[in-house]
Amino acid sequence: MRYYEYDPDSNNFAGIGVPDLPDGEDVARIHWQDWPRTSCWTPLAITDVFDVEDGRRKALGDFPALTNFCTIPVFSGRAWEILSGHIDCHWEALPLIHPKGSELYLIHVMETIDCVDLDRSEVWRLPSGRVGEIERFCLRREKLEGKHIFKTPAESGANLLVDDVFREIVLQNGLRGLQFREIPMVQSPGTTR
Repeated sequence: MRYYEYDPDSNNFAGIGVPDLPDGEDVARIHWQDWPRTSCWTPLAITDVFDVEDGRRKALGDFPALTNFCTIPVFSGRAWEILSGHIDCHWEALPLIHPKGSELYLIHVMETIDCVDLDRSEVWRLPSGRVGEIERFCLRREKLEGKHIFKTPAESGANLLVDDVFREIVLQNGLRGLQFREIPMVQSPGTTR
């Protein structure tokens, strides 16, 4: 099984933004919490983000980047319907209010899995000793059986990862707006890809 970092294609597709700071602060916390938010969620008004170079609006894909919070997935209504119909996951779709009426959802992934073997991974650390970036991952694959989209804990880099199953569903259904760059892996003795 191969794994990919969740990576919206903001070079080719439009992004969205959160217009005011109080909502933005709440949005940032969602990534770190694994409890449901549906019952207390108020649909969040968002804005389009225009191309900085020429001011034009790019096409809105199925996975627009949320400015300043790219690790928090946003799905089109179609992407949510397709992916939630094929993938059993602890996640929820929180409605967003788009200025042009596009059906968009902030996807709250509620599965943080301590699956990164930091001792065997190649890790760049901050002067404080905290993980700054994982350059090559060593994953504890036994913890990932049946997990197609998940977060790693903050102390392991706080990555949002997807697997081959997620990727294949996206590609087979013509969903647009995600880049699939395989995460670099360290091969553990006795394991294969």
